[in-house]
Amino acid sequence: MKLLLLSSGSGPINYYFMQYLPLLVIILVGFSYVHDRDSKEIIYIQSRVGLKHYYIGKIISVFLVAFFVFTIPFIIEMIFNCIAFPMNATGDLSNVNIYEKSYIEAVKNYFYYNLYVIHPYIYTLFITLVFGVICGILNVFVVAISMYNIKFKILLFLPVYILLYGIGMIGHIFPSIKVSLSYFDYLSIFDCSRKSLLGYCLIIVLILLVSIVMTMTKSRKDSL
Repeated sequence: MKLLLLSSGSGPINYYFMQYLPLLVIILVGFSYVHDRDSKEIIYIQSRVGLKHYYIGKIISVFLVAFFVFTIPFIIEMIFNCIAFPMNATGDLSNVNIYEKSYIEAVKNYFYYNLYVIHPYIYTLFITLVFGVICGILNVFVVAISMYNIKFKILLFLPVYILLYGIGMIGHIFPSIKVSLSYFDYLSIFDCSRKSLLGYCLIIVLILLVSIVMTMTKSRKDSL
C-alpha cells in the first residue's frame, strides 16, 4: 500500500503529484460556473430552476464530480495493489523493523493511526475518501470565487495555490510552530511528520463555510 500514488512512500511520483495538485484539482470542474456564464447557459438554467436552486445545485454538483474524480481512480489503484501484492505482507519500504520504537513513534503521527493499526487497507481507503472530500471542497471554493465576475479564467488557478502554499509559509514565518503546515504532509497517506488534526479539520471546515457564505451572498445579491 505504501507504493500508491497518494502514499508519501512512493517518492518522486507522490512529490510531483502533490506539487501540481493545486492546479490539477481545478482543471475539471473549477471553471464550470464561468463556462455557464460565458456560454449564456446560466440564463436558461436559472429561468428553469431559479437563482437560488441554481447556485446550490452548482456547488453540490461541483463537489460530487470532484469527489468521484479524485477518489475512484485511487480506489482502483488500491484494488490493483491488492491483486499484485500479497494481502498479508508486512514491513516498511525503509526496511525498518515494524517493532522498532522509532517506527512505532512514526506511525503514531499518521492521521487516525489507531485505524491503521487495526486494518491498514481500511485505513488507506478511508484516507483516500477524505482526500476526495478535500478536493471537492477546494473546487467548491474556487467556483464560489468565480461567481464574483473574475475577468480572466486563468486567475482561478491562484486561490487554491495561494491558500495551500500560504498556509505552508506560516510555518516558516513562525518557527515556534512545531507541527507541519505543508499540505503535502496532510494529503499524503502514511506521512509520519508531526501534524495537527484539529487545525487541519478547522481549516477545511472554514474553507467550506466561506464557500457556502459566498455562494449564498451571490444568490441573494442576484435575486434583488
